[in-house]
Amino acid sequence: MTGGEATKAALGAASAGVTGATTSIKKNVLFDQSITTFITKMDTLRLTKWNEILCKIGRCPNVPGVASYAVAEAFTDLEEYGRCGTLEAALRAVDAKTSEEKKEVEKVHEDLKTGKTPP
Repeated sequence: MTGGEATKAALGAASAGVTGATTSIKKNVLFDQSITTFITKMDTLRLTKWNEILCKIGRCPNVPGVASYAVAEAFTDLEEYGRCGTLEAALRAVDAKTSEEKKEVEKVHEDLKTGKTPP
């Protein structure tokens, strides 16, 4: 190898290393951000269920509680509360919301294509 070829090879190797490191960093940042997002969604789902339970026992202002909150219903609500805190529940919720948003955007897009005024 001549000096020029050796330099090209070294720069190529360095470039590949930097590219690989950059990709790795981007993946880690994406992972960290997505985990935080899903944990927040899990917390939100659980808090929503907990609020429903509190309303059933009469703690909602201006909303009467359920006349009789049976132990079986309370147990079912508690199980659902636990399921709300899972990654699967968060993924389902995000997927459902995204699907709704996509339908809305597609409707607006279709209205624009056909000359209708979108809502």
